[in-house]
Amino acid sequence: DESNYAAIASDNTKLLQYVSSVLAYAKQRGYDGVDVDWEFVRSNTQQAFVNLINVLKNTMETWNPVGLLSIAVPGWYNPANDVGTMNARADQVNLMTYDLTGYWNPTTGFDAPLHAPQISGYIGQDVETCVSAWIANGLNPAKTGLGLPFYGLSWEGADGPAQGYSHESQVSYDWIMGKYSNASYNWRSDAQVPYLGISWDPVDGKKYFISYEDSSSLTTKVGFAKQMNLGGVMIFELWRGIINGTQPLLTAVQNAVRGNTQPPVTLNAPALLYPRNDT
Repeated sequence: DESNYAAIASDNTKLLQYVSSVLAYAKQRGYDGVDVDWEFVRSNTQQAFVNLINVLKNTMETWNPVGLLSIAVPGWYNPANDVGTMNARADQVNLMTYDLTGYWNPTTGFDAPLHAPQISGYIGQDVETCVSAWIANGLNPAKTGLGLPFYGLSWEGADGPAQGYSHESQVSYDWIMGKYSNASYNWRSDAQVPYLGISWDPVDGKKYFISYEDSSSLTTKVGFAKQMNLGGVMIFELWRGIINGTQPLLTAVQNAVRGNTQPPVTLNAPALLYPRNDT
């Protein structure tokens, strides 16, 4: 847990042993660097975090070629993730701009809305506000990666945002497409995200509000990353985006990064893949 991690990073002898072990494994596997995913750094563990980053980077600078260091940080700004250290030592800082709502909230929300939804009583954060806060607090945009989720959130007992629900869970795209229908598909223009609103599911009779990404929202998010002059994008859980052995979400992101927004393949769920005219 975090307390044990902080204890190791606060003890120079243990930290050197830990870094030596991690980097030996990375080199054995032929990796070009490491990613630090410390969730979440707090004010009383900040120095331990800084120690870890410095020792990792100092050691990787002896590699030939020099090893790369990436760091995952919360989507929302966290001052304990020392921005000065990350700017100086990290090659890329990946913002986890997803899970911006979840089971900890009393009402349903979008997993990664680009902009704040204009919905009365809505609880949850948005990508634009999160990224802007990090940049305003000094994070180097050129080293910043925008996090993109390749999974969805399923809220049982609701069929829209800002509603009460009975259960929330992360779901894969195979599962989402099993619930998809033209009638259930919705596009939220203010938030720039799709969702499925199912008042009665013919399989189990339940209500579902399903927040997910399609090529329209992914294309828009990549455009936002370019507009903000960010260094790139980071994808979380590639495997959940595989559909019938294909990776349409990954292809949509690749196309958007390269400036080509044409749909790469055809699926039975066109809203998943085809960019909308209004994005």
